Amino acid sequence: MIGPLMPLKRIASLAVLILAASGCSWFASEPEDLSEHEVRLSDMFNESARLIEELNAAEARIIRDCLEDQGFAVHLEAELAMQGGGVMDGSLLDGAPHERFLVGEDQAASGAYWQWTNLPDAQASADPELWEASEADSMGLFDSEAESAVRVFLELDAEDQYAWYVAYMGEERASVIHADLIGADPDPDGDGVVQYDETPPGGCWGEMIEAVYGGAEAHEVEGEDFTDWTWEPEPPVGDGSEIEPYYLEAVAEYEGDFLDCLYDSGWGVWEFRKGYLAVNEYLVEAGEGDQARWAYEGSPGSWPEPPEDVPDEGDFEGWLEFERGFALDVVACGESSGYREAAEEAWKQAQLAYYLQIEEETYAWQETMQGLLERAQEVIAA
Repeated sequence: MIGPLMPLKRIASLAVLILAASGCSWFASEPEDLSEHEVRLSDMFNESARLIEELNAAEARIIRDCLEDQGFAVHLEAELAMQGGGVMDGSLLDGAPHERFLVGEDQAASGAYWQWTNLPDAQASADPELWEASEADSMGLFDSEAESAVRVFLELDAEDQYAWYVAYMGEERASVIHADLIGADPDPDGDGVVQYDETPPGGCWGEMIEAVYGGAEAHEVEGEDFTDWTWEPEPPVGDGSEIEPYYLEAVAEYEGDFLDCLYDSGWGVWEFRKGYLAVNEYLVEAGEGDQARWAYEGSPGSWPEPPEDVPDEGDFEGWLEFERGFALDVVACGESSGYREAAEEAWKQAQLAYYLQIEEETYAWQETMQGLLERAQEVIAA
């Protein structure tokens, strides 16, 4: 999903020069069509994603090699995978607000909104392939292979787990963060203040940072009593404050027809809240599970009373078909009202405008990241 923290390359274009020189906003009256930049910016977004992913993998490899040199054969791979800034998937234009409720027709007819996964015995009742698809869509950090690796690590004795953490992050941090593994109290003073953050990451983690980045830098966190340590260069960040208002204004004229269509389809009176329809909360109120798979801030009161003829409690297949029928009607209304087309175009234009603002800075950031990746690869080879 795209966000204001993921930057892209430079382009010598008049649009960028005007933005940089004048500070004028593209979002002001009658924005120009920026579609001519779409392919290039998407390619550059994916290049940034590649650099982050490959550098993260190289960092993990360096740490793993260091740990194995000390005799550790089993690793908490999830911990190693979280080095650096994370991995970005997809293209520049992923992540529009409407995508959570206005899914594709194929998904509406199969997994719908995945709310059925919260029903009792859902895993046992669902088709195995459908259940696997639901897990892939979830917000979990780990895939099945990584989850398996976590289980293997947690099967180690507490002493062995603790020894791994000491080798990984250093004694000072491990003795606080993982004090439970050795029966110690991480806060013996009882003041709620832990001091592991006063020193940079140690152990193999610290050795990797020193070898690739030349060390970590300390930053006092404003308003907090702890220190933040950084080592990777921060990507350029543009001003994304106008993206949401622009998007909401662009789709507003289509909302009425969309909601009228839902009403005519028998789903009652709905309201949009910041571009969202609270479909999962509605399904919970109907009786499909007791927790919404997705929830939106400020959404209560935006959905109608569910119909009275909902499936019986425990009727898994009935609930699945109920959710699918609802999702298919939502999708059909999104198409017939023109809402989906308007939303996709508005989100695309807003995202293109955002990344055009920071292309030049991103080009330099990518060069720095490429140099660090080459350095990390040299460390691995050595």
